Amino acid sequence: MFLYYETNFILMVELTTVAEAIGKFAEAIIEKIKRGEKVSSEDYLFLTLYYVSREIDAIDKRVEKEVERLDLKIDKTKEEIKDDVNKGFENMNKRFDDLKIDIDKRQEDTNRRIDDLKAYVDKGFENIDKRIDDTKNDVDKRFDDMKSDMNKRFDDTNKRIDDLKSDIKEIKNDIRMILEILTKK
Repeated sequence: MFLYYETNFILMVELTTVAEAIGKFAEAIIEKIKRGEKVSSEDYLFLTLYYVSREIDAIDKRVEKEVERLDLKIDKTKEEIKDDVNKGFENMNKRFDDLKIDIDKRQEDTNRRIDDLKAYVDKGFENIDKRIDDTKNDVDKRFDDMKSDMNKRFDDTNKRIDDLKSDIKEIKNDIRMILEILTKK
């Protein structure tokens, strides 16, 4: 491959990439400077662009690494949150089961007492039965409300994680666009 530059011909032998050719060309200009030869403003511009391009490549690699690290951290955090929420649901379900057993036991005790008193107070039995049903409905409603609230919190957490991941991807794309603009000039 021959590159014509001012009055000098530079023979680039066995270059496998354009990047190597550019690097060799930059080295040739640096050698000219070391030898005290006159260097044109285009040479200085080329060297400046060459070193800026190398820095941009290094920055791009660091940004890519950081984005990958953040993606992994987000995924790990999301999994940890899911695990915590699942453990919370498991604990809550166990408490619901324990409470249901307790309520069922209390209901059985109450029903036995009602049966004992039924012979004496039929009207009182009806009032007590109604109170038990109201209490059970109220407890069931409260548990349903708690369960719904936990589901909503879980969904909100997932949305915030997805929004954060989307923001990071947008930042990554913005950085890539800036790097593309800088390298095109």
